[in-house]
Amino acid sequence: MNVLIFEREEDILDLLTYNLETKGFTVTSCEERNPCCSCMESYNPDIILVGNVGIDEDLIKFGKSLLDSFPGKSIPMVCLTTKEESLPLLSTSSVFDLVLSTPIKPKSIVLAIKELLNMPIADAA
Repeated sequence: MNVLIFEREEDILDLLTYNLETKGFTVTSCEERNPCCSCMESYNPDIILVGNVGIDEDLIKFGKSLLDSFPGKSIPMVCLTTKEESLPLLSTSSVFDLVLSTPIKPKSIVLAIKELLNMPIADAA
């Protein structure tokens, strides 16, 4: 399973990457803030994880741009947010399949991703 992560905080990216790779995922991160960046041409993600991308535009618009980068393919997207008040809006936007509030708990995120992808979850916790 290929995971594409948009996250600009290196320590969070390292935690997520380590925890996903130890559970058998292949992880690629994108540091560019442009959702139509070059990684889209060379990487075929099975799921996209959007964390702190450090952009002013809202996450819903960013998510829609990401999905538009893969026409004809349905890719689940998980959004991590630090703003508790944004959870209802992001969750009901129909852009993200799952919205999780941080602080980052990598094992919980891996578990949530496995559940979203209908993978065995016994070893994720």
